[in-house]
This record gives sequence, C-alpha cells and structure tokens, in this order.
Amino acid sequence: VQDCPALLLEPSRTNDMQRTEEFNNSYWIKYDTSVSANQIVSPDGSVTADRIIEDTGTSTHQVGRSFSFTSGSYYAVSVFVKENGRNFQITAGNPNTWRGSAIYNLDTGSVQSTTYGTATIENYGNGWYRCMLVGQALATASTNINFGLISGTSTTSYTGDGSSGVYLWGAQREGGVYPTSYIPWDGSGSTTRSPDASRDSGTSADINSEEG
Repeated sequence: VQDCPALLLEPSRTNDMQRTEEFNNSYWIKYDTSVSANQIVSPDGSVTADRIIEDTGTSTHQVGRSFSFTSGSYYAVSVFVKENGRNFQITAGNPNTWRGSAIYNLDTGSVQSTTYGTATIENYGNGWYRCMLVGQALATASTNINFGLISGTSTTSYTGDGSSGVYLWGAQREGGVYPTSYIPWDGSGSTTRSPDASRDSGTSADINSEEG
C-alpha cells in the first residue's frame, strides 16, 4: 500500500571523498573560483555550507578533484547545492574515463539536461537540493569530478562577475548504480557506512501468520 510507512535499509557504502563539507580546503582544486567557508545553514542545521564564488575570468568556474575509476564499474556522485546566482553542473574531466555530465536548474529544482549518465535532484527544503549523477567508467584511469557553475541554463564557459555562484555541502562519491544517503567524512581517508539491519521489527500485533 502506497501510504504505508517503510524502513530505509541501505547497504554498506563508502564515500571516497574527503573534506566533504570543507570546499575551502586545498583538497579541492579551485578553477577560476574562490571559496568562503561556513557561510549559511546547511541541510543538517549547522552553519557549515560553503559559498563558491566565480572570479571575473572568461572560463569554466569549478571546484573539483581527481579520482580513480575502474572500467565497467558504476559510480554515484552527489552533493547538496543552494543557488546564489548560478545554476549547477556535475561533470567528469574526461568523459571517456567516467561517463557523467549533467546540468541542474536550481530555480526550478529540476535536471536541466543530461549529457552522460543518469541525473536526479531531490528537494531538501530552504532552497537546498541534492544533485545526484550515476555513470559508468569506460576506462581504468583517473579523472576529475568537477562541481561547476552554470550561467543561465546551459552556458558552462562565461565571463564571471566576481560574486555569483552557489553554496555547497556534503559531497559524496560511491561505487554503485544508485546514490545512498549522505556519509559524512570521518576525518581520516574514505568513510564507510555499515549496512543497515532490521531486527525485531514488529510484533504479533502488527504481523500475523497469514499475511507475514
């Protein structure tokens, strides 16, 4: 029955990204952008969301980092985003390594376009969206995952105004054909979440022998 409550039981997954709420850190490479840390309230209620600001150059405006990929494997990339004058893109540095590229319209809360992979967006309230992208690796190699600013609804390279951008929080890359809930960085390397398990879920008053 559609109206019935359900348990969200997730498998074990590993977030390969570090500094997942610290885009000002040198872990993240800035491409014609700057970052101001801890500017607004993030989806978890803390003031830890970072402001990504474009410079005045004519170029793509991004933050990103190189990751390794295994040919044939699927990877899900996600991040929480709030509009600050620009729309948003998740894209691979080399789509021949990882097949992932999509633009998200933060005004309408929708996927504007997808070049590679399967893109989704989820509304978290207060202007926050979780932008998600799943794609397959075509080579065993390394390439960037970039979080980019978009002018209008499609322009990836443009002359920045020195102030517009987006707010980011909670980045994640995990192996799999779908994204799971956010796994915060634990302060070491990659961070693994144990699988969920359900024990003693219900009593004879809730579940009878005929219906299970």
